Amino acid sequence: MSKASALLCRLLKPRITAQGPIHLSTAPSFHLLTPAEQLLCSKVRIMPRPYITLKETLVREYARRGGQLRRKDAKEFLRVDASKAGYIWDFLHKAGFLPAAPIVAERER
Repeated sequence: MSKASALLCRLLKPRITAQGPIHLSTAPSFHLLTPAEQLLCSKVRIMPRPYITLKETLVREYARRGGQLRRKDAKEFLRVDASKAGYIWDFLHKAGFLPAAPIVAERER
């Protein structure tokens, strides 16, 4: 492999430490994330493009269900590691992408 190919491979692949966050500064689509999302992806160890897809999927499903999507439903719906889904759900909820659903009281009989 030539020096240019080796350099290109190093630049395109994120470096992963033994334990801890991924260094995503050279990852594709990294520039599309907010600084908070960049930190989340690094800590949860998920690449930016899959995160964006998961975020879009959760927000669409949340809107489709009229805000009646629970954290547990999201974990099952996303089909990723449950802890990663939980971190993503918590982040999107705190960031305001998934506001708390209004409590609907039962009609009095």
